[in-house]
Amino acid sequence: ILYTSIITLIITISLFLIYIIVFTSTLTDPENSSSINYSNKQLDIIPPKKKIAFVITITKDGHFQDGAAVLAYSIIKSFQNLSYQYTFVAFVHPTVSIARPILSRIGFHVIETPTPVNVSAISGSFLREKINNNGCCGASELMKLYAYRLLQYDRVIHLDADTIVLKEFSELIERNYSLIYTTDPNMATHQGEQRMPVQGGFIILQPSMD
Repeated sequence: ILYTSIITLIITISLFLIYIIVFTSTLTDPENSSSINYSNKQLDIIPPKKKIAFVITITKDGHFQDGAAVLAYSIIKSFQNLSYQYTFVAFVHPTVSIARPILSRIGFHVIETPTPVNVSAISGSFLREKINNNGCCGASELMKLYAYRLLQYDRVIHLDADTIVLKEFSELIERNYSLIYTTDPNMATHQGEQRMPVQGGFIILQPSMD
């Protein structure tokens, strides 16, 4: 009986040791460790998609709605393979009425936007007397500055309604600059001016109230 008990004890200990060896090797098996790594990868946090606003400014009623529709379509075609969440926005002057429902049907979110300055209160006589006759829209051109207030977006891209996008420009959107713009030498007051005027037809900015 004693002999049988000893044999049984030895067999039990042997089976226990075999179990420990097999269990340990399973944990250290490269194949199993790769599956553990794979599971960890599933827990990685995916960064949210950038929210983009493509904005146009409408200062008065006119025959431009076709251009706005073509612009919107060109953006859809150019950016369709990118993972941005984008919205079309139209700043419209309080005097604009006919264009509003048309822009809404095209897909623009219409925001009524007054001229942000009181021209008569401008202290400098040169600017006060000239601004209303400057460019296509006078002081109403400054409505574009409201783009900085669209804080719900990561980037705001302001384009003229008569432009068309031929190719996506995500490399500019991804740059960490507060403002990207093109200059307009033709609007300079004199030759050799150091600070060129901003061309309002293409602006990329990060919204901010600062």
